[in-house]
Amino acid sequence: MTRAAPYLLLDAGGTLVCPNVDVLLQASHEHGYALDPGSLISSFFARVHRFDGRLRDQGSDAEAGSFLPDVLVLAGVGRGDASLIVEEAIGLSGGRSLWAYPLPGVEDALGDLHAAGYRMSVVSNSDGTVMQQMADLDLSIYFERVFDSAILGIAKPDPGIFRRVLADLDLAPGDCLYTGDVVMVDVVCANACRIPAVHLDPLGLYGSWPGYRTKDLPTLARMLARRSFQFRQRSRWDRYFASLPRDRSSWDSALPRPIWWSSRLTEGVRPRI
Repeated sequence: MTRAAPYLLLDAGGTLVCPNVDVLLQASHEHGYALDPGSLISSFFARVHRFDGRLRDQGSDAEAGSFLPDVLVLAGVGRGDASLIVEEAIGLSGGRSLWAYPLPGVEDALGDLHAAGYRMSVVSNSDGTVMQQMADLDLSIYFERVFDSAILGIAKPDPGIFRRVLADLDLAPGDCLYTGDVVMVDVVCANACRIPAVHLDPLGLYGSWPGYRTKDLPTLARMLARRSFQFRQRSRWDRYFASLPRDRSSWDSALPRPIWWSSRLTEGVRPRI
């Protein structure tokens, strides 16, 4: 079946925003490091890819707690300085979330999608601050709802978060398209609820992973704005999803690898499946 305008569900961190590059650069500069925004954003996505790979191969990332210091290290900061710089950056944020830097082109992409008639909501694993983040960046006007895991009391990859979102928005899975940057959290979780998903891969690091992906939200928005979007259900997955356990612990163990129910975008771009 064809959906001219699916309801868009968007992740926040890594899709709309990233850690505040301005304050991280300021704190790094005070320690003698001359970083630039592009390299810092690239390092962020490189660390996301590492996180994703560990989730796929090991089931967890034992070093997830040092995510932001790791980003700085990948950008060229000494390991001994990285944690201190993150602490200083948090102080420079003045009590606001550090995840408050819009990714390049995101605001224009959201504006284009909104003008094209797409309805949108945010579904994010966060700490209760994502609604304020969207407001601070003047992005709230594009979203009907902002779903924050800390407020809902349930987080991806538990598919219950999407069941809650679908119920609140009165939508069926096939009415939606979810977009996020972490395959093992975003794509797998959405697909477990039979919501098609697009993975964002700004650095092109996921070539060997199955599923549909594109570079970033602006790239996806250009395709969606042309209204050429086709859902192609893969009936062979129906029995698999119907058999998934409902509780999270057994659901985790039932998914040893990513499963894509995802559909295809038809703008001369073939999904990598």
